[in-house]
Amino acid sequence: MIDIKVYDNVLDDNFIDFLTYEISFFNWVVQGARPGGPRTFFYCDTSTLKSHNFLFHLLGKKYNLNLQLLRSYVNLNPSKNEGEFHRDDGDLTMIYYPLDWKDEFKGGTIFKRGDYIKYIKNRLLLFDSSLSHKADINLSGENRYSIAWKTKYV
Repeated sequence: MIDIKVYDNVLDDNFIDFLTYEISFFNWVVQGARPGGPRTFFYCDTSTLKSHNFLFHLLGKKYNLNLQLLRSYVNLNPSKNEGEFHRDDGDLTMIYYPLDWKDEFKGGTIFKRGDYIKYIKNRLLLFDSSLSHKADINLSGENRYSIAWKTKYV
């Protein structure tokens, strides 16, 4: 069982460049409690994308994770946006941060119990899906992207 685990420098620069290029072509769906309000964000389901399935298997092999993929997606949090506390489905959530980011932009992942994981480019966050969490406010002036995989233990 993993409570919260963080890995840095998980992918090479070429793969990160590919992922951020790919994200620029996604079709986004509004998600959130109040469309147009301060907690509105967008997502794109990537469950059928070979690149995101490949990445899931690559990370699983690299970090010796024996997981079944339930679904994957990319979140887009606009500037001045923050999430709301929630729990995820499945057993383990994986979140990858692909963008260059500064500490003053905030935008990390906040856990209701008090843990804070900074948004750092090329960081992978794994945590128990039952932990209540949210995206911190995005103060960058740009969109904040994160790639997520919902999984079950095999």
